[in-house]
Amino acid sequence: GSSYWVLNKTLVAILGLDTAFFLSNLAEAESLFQSKDGWFFQTKDTMESISGLSRHKQDACIKQLKELDFIKLELRGMPSKRWFRLNKLNILNSMAKYESKYQQFQ
Repeated sequence: GSSYWVLNKTLVAILGLDTAFFLSNLAEAESLFQSKDGWFFQTKDTMESISGLSRHKQDACIKQLKELDFIKLELRGMPSKRWFRLNKLNILNSMAKYESKYQQFQ
């Protein structure tokens, strides 16, 4: 973790600002809390305090990321916690497709 957020311009173009920002926060959490099987958890309250994104915005970001198969989400435990796993291959493939499609305009 650091005092700065890193946003990839290609991901912002693909996802929009809020979802790219949410994914960036998930990537940082993954680097800090990942278990041996690649899963990590982040509560809604923790994500809201770190990112400022409301629960409603988080849910919208999660929906979009799941539809693109950028993340897997499981609810585990009592009370339930949100466990995430990033699908890095799909994220990288989408970025490469976008960049090759729009590279001709640069």
